[in-house]
Order: sequence, then C-alpha cells, then structure tokens
Amino acid sequence: MQPQDHVQTAQDLHLALQTPDQEQQILDAVLKCSSDDLVLVCQAYGACYGKCLRLALKKYTSGHFGRLVDGCFEARYRFWAERLHDAFKGINDKRSIIELVLMADQEDFKHLKEAYFLLYRECLVHQIREELGKHDWAHLVLGWANQFRYARNSPDLDAEHVYHSLQLEKKEQEEQVHEALIRVLCTSTAEEFQRICASYEAKYVTTLRQAIEKKYAGRCEQAFLIAHDYLLSPAKACAFVLHQSLKASRVRDRSLISTTVLFRNLHAADVDASYATFGNLALDLKDSLKGWYEKAEIQLWGANVAK
Repeated sequence: MQPQDHVQTAQDLHLALQTPDQEQQILDAVLKCSSDDLVLVCQAYGACYGKCLRLALKKYTSGHFGRLVDGCFEARYRFWAERLHDAFKGINDKRSIIELVLMADQEDFKHLKEAYFLLYRECLVHQIREELGKHDWAHLVLGWANQFRYARNSPDLDAEHVYHSLQLEKKEQEEQVHEALIRVLCTSTAEEFQRICASYEAKYVTTLRQAIEKKYAGRCEQAFLIAHDYLLSPAKACAFVLHQSLKASRVRDRSLISTTVLFRNLHAADVDASYATFGNLALDLKDSLKGWYEKAEIQLWGANVAK
C-alpha cells in the first residue's frame, strides 16, 4: 500500500465508526491490509484526526472480537512479545509458550528478542529457560529459541539416527531420544528436513509425524508436532494449532486470537487446505464460535464452508 492508501483507509474507518454496521467495515479494512499496513493506518488516523485509532475501535468492539481486532492493529512483534510475557508472568500458560516460540523462525526471533527487551528489559531466551524448567519439551523450546540451521546433506543418516532413537524405551535412554529429535528439528533447514522426512517414510513405511504421535503424549507431543509441522510448512503448523484451539474441552481463545493475529496475513492462503487433515476449518469455527468473533475468524483465514 502507498501512503495515500493508508490515509484513505484511516478515513474509511473514521466514517465506518459513525455507522451502525461498523463491524464488517472494520473487517474489510483489516482484510485488505498487511500487518505492517495496519500499523501505518493507525499512524495516518492519528495524523488526520489527532486521536488513537485503537482506542476508537475499542469503543465499538468488545469481547473476543474486540481483542482480535485490536491485536490486528498492533505492531506484530510487539503483540508477539506481549503475548509471551502474558504467558510467562500472568497465567503461566505453557501451551501458549510452546506455540508462540515454536512458530517463530530465525528472522522472527531477531525481531522478537528486540521487541521483548524494549518492552520488559529482559532477555527472552533467559525468560524461556527460567519459566519452562526441565520438562522434556522445554529442551526443544529452548533449542528452538537458539535455532542454528545449516545444510548437513545427510538426510538418510539423520533419518536413521532419529528412527533408532525413537525405538529406545528405557527411562535412562529417553534423553538420547530427545537429543536426536531436537538436533534435527533445531539445526536442519526446512529443505533438508523435508528430505529427512521423505527418507524416514521411505525406509520405515511410516511418517516421522506418526512416529512422534506414537512416542509422545501431552505437551511433549504438542511441542514436537508443532516443530515438525512448521519445518514442513508454517501453514501446517498454523492448522494444527487452530485445530487444537478449537477442539479443546473449552475453546482456547487466547491461542486462537494470537495465531490469527500473527499468521493470517502470511499463511491464510494455505491454512484452509492444510486444515483439511483435521476437518473443515470454516465449519469448526462456526461450531465453536459465535457472532462477529466467528465471522471475523472465518473471513481472516479465508475459510470455505462448501468443500
């Protein structure tokens, strides 16, 4: 978008807030803008009217829909850092920590660490280490926060190493299993990881994802599956997190909103198709949510009911 487009969108929103059906017009503005564009729309609104657009929007939106809209207009890495801080300091939501960390690539982490330090004057990696303790999955999350990727050009050997480590069952050998998987997940490039998965499936007639599901449970399973899916395709990881959020005993709204705000702009084109592994995204959203919250999630992900 050009500067004049940001100003025009700000003016459109200003007019929309004077009408009774402002929700769809707000959504239309979000849909046509990238995350960075929405931040500039906020700035343009301030320049045009001397007011804060986010405060103006809060007067006309509420509940989960209001939190979703507000998140979309916040700077992406600031929002990301705030959600991590909430998970650390507030409700100590370990599932959210797993998702928010494992959905960040190397470039994301550069910006995320900067944003976190600017907001809280604390080292993000240190906070991750302090908050997660010594859980098996915590080693993966910390490894991902330090991800160091390079091409080893040994997909067959890596696949074999992971396979044999997954066969270990004695308690004292579990650390070897985690180390093998963590090394592959946190040091492989996405392209090489795809070759490792292809080699694994060709050799052992099962997918690495199926092997992880068989080996682990609970948060450990969640963490390794998100990392696995993200390296194959970030859209697959988004779909998995959305499915977990919608199919929990209670909808995990915090996770659903965070995933939508952070990734709808990047992966919406592919998430609907990736979600087909679990069902129909639009139908699951309709079954789990209601009102403008439901409409917003369906539109922001471009989910299609008729499939």
